[in-house]
Amino acid sequence: MRVLLILRTRGGVEHPERFGAFVNAVSNNVMMELRRAELRHDPMDEDQEEPLDTTVDLDAPLVDIETKRLVTRVMDELPEIDRSILQAVYLEEMDKAEICRRHKVNANYLRVLLHRAKCRFRLVYLDHDGPRESTVA
Repeated sequence: MRVLLILRTRGGVEHPERFGAFVNAVSNNVMMELRRAELRHDPMDEDQEEPLDTTVDLDAPLVDIETKRLVTRVMDELPEIDRSILQAVYLEEMDKAEICRRHKVNANYLRVLLHRAKCRFRLVYLDHDGPRESTVA
């Protein structure tokens, strides 16, 4: 069709002796266009199963809710000083100098209090059938 359209236009074929090569070149161009169009949209085989979407973890929200409940229960069982220090450091991300002022301790003793609070948290957490490998540092 393209060759015929070019033949009907004025000045379509400049060298009639090269007409065979011209038709061959137009055919090759049409074939390449069709090939590119096919490769652009790769059709799926009807019998092939759809790939699983691994980007969405449907269990993650449930696990997060259960973990929050467990952490809340554990925090409720801790002594007030431990709960206050852990909340300030990890949940509120307060400055250590502010925590020292709030609890009227120096930085070295705050380090000791934080270590003890984490140890108590770990023990209570494991008593509630938490993971045997503690992820709390």
